[in-house]
Amino acid sequence: MHPAELNDGFREPDADGDGRVEEAEFAAAFRDFFTARIDSTAGAGLLGRA
Repeated sequence: MHPAELNDGFREPDADGDGRVEEAEFAAAFRDFFTARIDSTAGAGLLGRA
C-alpha cells in the first residue's frame, strides 16, 4: 500500500477533522465497516451484507 492510501484510510474515520481518531469515531468506522449494506464496501466481502 502506498503511504498516501494509508493517510486516507486514517483520515476517513476522523469525522471532526481534528487529526485524531477518537474512540467514538473509531467505533462508528468499525461498525460501518462490518455492517456494510453494499457489495463495494470493504467489510461486505468479509462478513456479507447486514
